[in-house]
Amino acid sequence: MKTIKTPKRIVSLVLIFFLVAAYLPGKILAIEGGLLPVVTFSEDVTYNGKPQVLAELNSATDEPDIDPDKIQITYDGLMENGNPYLESTDPPTDAGTYLVTVKYAGDDSYDSFLADKEIKIKPIDIKTMNFSTKKLVAKVYDGTSNVPINLIEGLTNSGILEGDVSDVIFGFAAAEFYSKNVISPGTNKVTLKGLTISGTKAYDYLIMPTAEANDNPGSVIGIPETQAVDLPAEITPKPIEVFLISGDKVYDGDALSDACGISYNQEDVIGGDKIEVRTNDDFNPWYGEMKNRIDDVGQYYVWASQGFYLHGLAGTNINDYKIDYQQFILNTDNPDENEVNKDTIRSKDVYAITPAAVVIEPWLQTKMEGDPDPALTYMVWRDYGLESGDQQYVEGAYGEDVFSGSLGRTAGEAVGDYDILMGDLYNPNYTISFCNGEGKFQILVNSQKQIILGQTTPGQPTLGESNTYDTETDPFDSGGLLPKLLMGMIAIVGSFMFAKMREV
Repeated sequence: MKTIKTPKRIVSLVLIFFLVAAYLPGKILAIEGGLLPVVTFSEDVTYNGKPQVLAELNSATDEPDIDPDKIQITYDGLMENGNPYLESTDPPTDAGTYLVTVKYAGDDSYDSFLADKEIKIKPIDIKTMNFSTKKLVAKVYDGTSNVPINLIEGLTNSGILEGDVSDVIFGFAAAEFYSKNVISPGTNKVTLKGLTISGTKAYDYLIMPTAEANDNPGSVIGIPETQAVDLPAEITPKPIEVFLISGDKVYDGDALSDACGISYNQEDVIGGDKIEVRTNDDFNPWYGEMKNRIDDVGQYYVWASQGFYLHGLAGTNINDYKIDYQQFILNTDNPDENEVNKDTIRSKDVYAITPAAVVIEPWLQTKMEGDPDPALTYMVWRDYGLESGDQQYVEGAYGEDVFSGSLGRTAGEAVGDYDILMGDLYNPNYTISFCNGEGKFQILVNSQKQIILGQTTPGQPTLGESNTYDTETDPFDSGGLLPKLLMGMIAIVGSFMFAKMREV
């Protein structure tokens, strides 16, 4: 019976040993039967870019210290990138699954010791909401939701450790905007599909569970399309060249263009869209310069700074377009000037302000013989029906316009009528015509001169003398008739008075 019990006890001890070993972490074997050091293994950890010690060995509580030189901790396993991690005493850094083995050689107080455990260094979980680019993904409206590849520059994720940024490269299979139209700032997005991660540190990061990544190990990890990445993005309005269509006009003292249209470059509009340019009561284009309205005769562009706007037709979203003011900025080195000019457009062509036609009609002027000439005055008549062929006149020049120079007259100081001439009268804004100047200047006999019978008055030709006055205009050219009439009248009056005296 004794020979039977001994084997049963041995079998029981062996079973107990294996049961205890099965419930211990990893594998722990003690060679002797003395004190054992205490081993501590880490739970699974997450990649942090640094070597990670996954186990430590310490002396038993209230027992002598263990000898550090007799401790050996080794690591071996398979990294996430598929490469083996050969047995080493260097703690691992990259994500992977590692067998951590702890050995103690034994000393006077402690028995030899061996324990191991499988521990994972997990990749960092990257959130799709944390992706960003070097600059905002933006394009000018082109009628599509396509994203040109060169717009996405410096794609990265805030979950990437600073030291790994240059070793993790993101790519994608396709990209498109949520909306093809210009919408409120901050509301549009770019969706990336078929995201990939490459680079030497690619496998230390995870967007989707590893089981759903590509089966073939390598330097590129594929992310299913269902995990689209949203990036802040913007579609900006497409600039439209808008220009004025005017024409020449006759000077009227005003810089405004009375008959000015407005148009746009149809090549700037995306196919399928329809727009037009409309105006309102504030539309008042002018001739001259961007900041200077000019009403004088000359060649000018026509400008406008308000009263016009774009309007969408047939369902076109007019927010997708804007007027291109940039082409009219005069001084790109002066931001203040650019601010002033940002809402101004002009004509493509130069137009003329041509002189207005006026007629100068002199007033009748007189002076006494020997007096200085008075100022020669005149009336200005504007012809406002010249273009239609129906000449109609209105009095006065435009506004407070004046004419330089003065009228003249034919030479002479003798009593009589003289013609008034246009002289050097001038204004560059007018084409001047002159009329009705014949005989408009008269020199009259001086009323203080005394005509004495039989006596020659200074300056008066004597009877019988020839004179130089025109017989049609010189009242003194009567062949001696005037003195004879005076003598006759004196004789008649004297005879009448003599007869009265006789009756008394």
